[in-house]
Amino acid sequence: MVTGVTEQQEDPAYKLEDIQMIAANGNRLSYGSTKVGEDAEELECSMEEILRCIATLSPNDFRHSQRYELLAKGRGAKRKFALWQDVYHVRFRTPIGAMDLYVKLSIFTDCVVLHSFHPKGQHR
Repeated sequence: MVTGVTEQQEDPAYKLEDIQMIAANGNRLSYGSTKVGEDAEELECSMEEILRCIATLSPNDFRHSQRYELLAKGRGAKRKFALWQDVYHVRFRTPIGAMDLYVKLSIFTDCVVLHSFHPKGQHR
């Protein structure tokens, strides 16, 4: 369970080159929620188009990093941990047209997790 943003920083938590290299692997990209998949469908973006968008990100597209507190439950115990997510705003041509996208990513072990992928200004 996510308990909310607890901190924000102006430097990326992850190297963009690492995000792009891991994502380029194809099977190393996952959605952080079902909402991300729904948003991608609304934009008519396939996984290949999302990967292409990630490949086009530049350091100038970076906006900030957000730290989220997470509460994991298992075997009767609760454990808190933090996860940083990098936010990018990028101009990208989707199948329904060019638009400014809000893209939020993190790296978890050896996988890029896509937490947000929607038109900028339409926070969900």
